[in-house]
Amino acid sequence: MALSGDQSKLLHEALVSAFTYDELQRLTWFNLNVMLPVVVANGPVDRVVYDLIKYAEQYGIIEDLVRAASESRPRNPLIKKAASLILAPGGSVEE
Repeated sequence: MALSGDQSKLLHEALVSAFTYDELQRLTWFNLNVMLPVVVANGPVDRVVYDLIKYAEQYGIIEDLVRAASESRPRNPLIKKAASLILAPGGSVEE
C-alpha cells in the first residue's frame, strides 16, 4: 500500500507525537520483527519516522506499522485518526 502525501504527513505527525526513539525501536522489533537501527539511520525522531514510513511502504508493511502504533497508543488522538484513515478502505485525510 502506498500512502498519499496527506496520509504520510498525518502518520508522520502522529508517530512523532506518540513515540520516542527508544519506543519506536521496541515497537518495530516486537511488532514488525524489524531492527530500527538496521533499516534507518539514527538521528532526530522526525527524520527516523520519515525514513521508517518510507521503509514500511517499500517493504509492504505500512499497514502493520499503523496497526502496531494504534495498538500501542490506543488513546492517542493523532494515532487513532491516522489508523482510521489509512486502514479504512479508500481512506482519505479529507474531512
